[in-house]
Amino acid sequence: MSRLLLATVLFCAIPAQADDLARLLLDYEQSKVFCAQHSPSILTIGVRSKAVPGLDPRTLPTHFGTAVAVRDETGTIRILAATLFARGGEEMFIGLPSDKSIVVPAMKTLGDGALVELLVDPKALPDSLVALPLYAADPVRATMPVFTIINAGTQFPILIRGMIVDVLRGVLQGILVTNIPLPYATPLLSASGHLVAINYRQAPKRDEFSMAISAETLREWLRSESSTTHPDPPAR
Repeated sequence: MSRLLLATVLFCAIPAQADDLARLLLDYEQSKVFCAQHSPSILTIGVRSKAVPGLDPRTLPTHFGTAVAVRDETGTIRILAATLFARGGEEMFIGLPSDKSIVVPAMKTLGDGALVELLVDPKALPDSLVALPLYAADPVRATMPVFTIINAGTQFPILIRGMIVDVLRGVLQGILVTNIPLPYATPLLSASGHLVAINYRQAPKRDEFSMAISAETLREWLRSESSTTHPDPPAR
């Protein structure tokens, strides 16, 4: 059934998109190139639990997730993370390829609060960082193929394919449902390497799906001046 659906998607895609999609799905070397090009856009972030008097902070539990580097319409690089993860502890840091880390001193809530921007000194970010351009091609639709990369920044990144399952409307406009079940700031890429959406939470009562904020909505949120800055990442 999945092969039939994939064949239908390939057949219905416009020629340029179909070519990009076919290369990724059918050519192993092309998939490796794709991972190499876009892995630097995905950062590892850690959230430490609240400090306990008398304990070395380094011994406290740390949860790891991802953040995504995005380029807004002014050309500025913005680092985005999922609010549910980012505000789940006392301290957040960004892991660097050099095995060092950058403490995130502040974050800004975006839009309706699903995502936050991590406010760090741009000079502290790795030179290898590559920001993803926002998707602006044909309207996003159900069954549209999307990709993400796991183990980004390692020697063996893995390309994962999925699709947009649903495009929500009404009061939930701008939210997509995807069958890539990696909830917290997992980027969903088109075959051309543009950011289609960012997963921000697990779908309610559907463990195999995630909810995502579309690139169209991200574009508006990054342009908006109504976001809120928090000096310290508070516990959720």
